[in-house]
Amino acid sequence: MAFRSPSPAPPEARIAQHPSPVRAVPHRARIPHTRPGLRPRIRTSADVRRWKGPHPERITVPQSVDRALDVLDAVAASADPVPAKALARRLGCGLSTVYELLGTLTARGHLVRTPAGYALGYRVPALHHAFQRQMQVSDEVQELLVRMRKTVGTDTYFSAYRDGDIAVLAGTATAHPATGGFSVGHDAVPHATAHGKVLLAALPRAARLRRLTASGMPAVTPRTITSPELLDVQLRRVRREGLAVEIEECAAGVACVAVPVPGALRAVSAALPVEEFRRHGRRVTEALRHVAAEAAKLA
Repeated sequence: MAFRSPSPAPPEARIAQHPSPVRAVPHRARIPHTRPGLRPRIRTSADVRRWKGPHPERITVPQSVDRALDVLDAVAASADPVPAKALARRLGCGLSTVYELLGTLTARGHLVRTPAGYALGYRVPALHHAFQRQMQVSDEVQELLVRMRKTVGTDTYFSAYRDGDIAVLAGTATAHPATGGFSVGHDAVPHATAHGKVLLAALPRAARLRRLTASGMPAVTPRTITSPELLDVQLRRVRREGLAVEIEECAAGVACVAVPVPGALRAVSAALPVEEFRRHGRRVTEALRHVAAEAAKLA
């Protein structure tokens, strides 16, 4: 009897006998205002809270980390300890989530729990000292600022330019200075501050334009210079005189004066009420020049 080879199975049968290993991909809800294939524009916990649809699978900033930093910032911004319920209301998230974040931050020493609520923990000063060490702000520089405050009676600051940013690195002002002075941290409006003008004047033109383009030149007060051309005129004068003065450009009723630290992209500045500046401006300026010269020796 002749051997007959079996006829080939139809395509449907072969597929049934050997199913494809490719698994079906569940439908993914589309984020509003985005085109298919683009990442959703969700970068902070506030964006996540505003999004009412299914939880997006790709978020550029981990939500838990972002919210933990929100909690830390909220506690730092308060003059008194903050209860967990108040934090939940302020941040717009669930109380259980807030308690979980508070537990982690407390265990790491960034917060402490008190009978009245949560306050900054003992780990925070260590971070501040590490920041000053990395920015090369020594205890001697801080002592210079304190000494000037005691001698002249003004809020005094030490600022620097680094990697495209201008920031106040140290200061002697109280938590809520009567002069409307600054706090340690990033200066978002350097075109309106005396120390910002000193540091902008020291930059090459290309770097200065990049910095001002990134931050813009918003009007902080009615006296703020918002014209690039007028600012250029002022910065040329700053370079020529080695001194920057702003009167009510950053805060109403406040004048600031700043001088550069020789040999570095750094500055020392003082803030005081306008009337006091008109009476004692020359004395304050001379004291700042002395502090800048001493700070240059410590760099």
